[in-house]
Amino acid sequence: TFCQTHGEEIMKYMITGSSGFIASNFIKYLMNNFNCEILAIDKHEAQQNTRSVELSNKQAKFNFFCSDVGNKDLLSELLSDFSPDAVFHFAAETHVDTSIQDPLLFIQNNVTSFSIFLNEVRAFWSGCNTNKKEAFRFINISTDEVYGALLPCEPAFTEANPFKPNNPYSASKAAADCIVRSFFKTFDMPFITVHSANNFGPLQKPEKFIPLMIHKALNGIEIPIYGDGSNMRDWLYVEDNCMAIWAAYNKGVPGESYNIGAGQEISNNQVAAQVVRLLDEKVPRHDGLSYSELINFVEDRPGHDFRYSIDSGKAATQLGWKSSTSFQQGIEFTVCWYLDNQVWLADSWSKLNDV
Repeated sequence: TFCQTHGEEIMKYMITGSSGFIASNFIKYLMNNFNCEILAIDKHEAQQNTRSVELSNKQAKFNFFCSDVGNKDLLSELLSDFSPDAVFHFAAETHVDTSIQDPLLFIQNNVTSFSIFLNEVRAFWSGCNTNKKEAFRFINISTDEVYGALLPCEPAFTEANPFKPNNPYSASKAAADCIVRSFFKTFDMPFITVHSANNFGPLQKPEKFIPLMIHKALNGIEIPIYGDGSNMRDWLYVEDNCMAIWAAYNKGVPGESYNIGAGQEISNNQVAAQVVRLLDEKVPRHDGLSYSELINFVEDRPGHDFRYSIDSGKAATQLGWKSSTSFQQGIEFTVCWYLDNQVWLADSWSKLNDV
């Protein structure tokens, strides 16, 4: 049973994939800043959600349901009972390496289950009264990887770039984005899509580059870097991305997409050097050596995109948003968070390897 009133109008937000990295930070952002009610959905356990709630000031009312977004009957019931004012869709399989190993898993989750969920949201939205229908928003969280890769001399991706995905993960996200667009054009549903750059920050699982480096370094394990480490990414601090998503919800135009980047192109080698420098400074090795001694360059993965770069001009103009956290600030916040939460990091690593 969900609260209908709290003495004043309380906005209700449904958040899918809520145990994931960006979604859990977004939940923390909402709970720290707004008196709202959240319905969080994820097919995995609520570890990340619980941590987000612990880190927040709990202004918001929080509800968690363990479910796949393709669970048609449950989602229909939840939408009807909760009656959200907006849906923030984060749920997705996201790790490129895993998509290479098991591409059908990504098609099933990111396309098939997503389409079932989308149709249930459409049915709910269609039954709303006129005012609610007009105010409702579906925020589709996507990735810059749908655009493919850039050569060193090419300009940054804009929203006009065609989709050219190069791995099963990015292809599944591009497919989902196309389905969203079709629902907007066909049914006039109020969708807004954000294409975010490479996020980093607290609560990211150690399958991803930065927390993986930190975990392995702290445990004296060899740190693998693909190829020669020259691959370039636009690194965006996760809290900045949360604010961009919120701006897209409040100011975005239905049917439009917005690229969200920090304008900070940094190579994997440069990222590794920053992480190593901070670890050497904050938790020196007992043998006196640098953590850089653990770095090992390994064979590149198939279809590894060389460079991403995001032009966020449209977000700046239409949403009034721009990144405010430099990479140097963000990486120090991030490393310090993992050093303060080593039990969480070790537990997350253990769960990844139990799968």
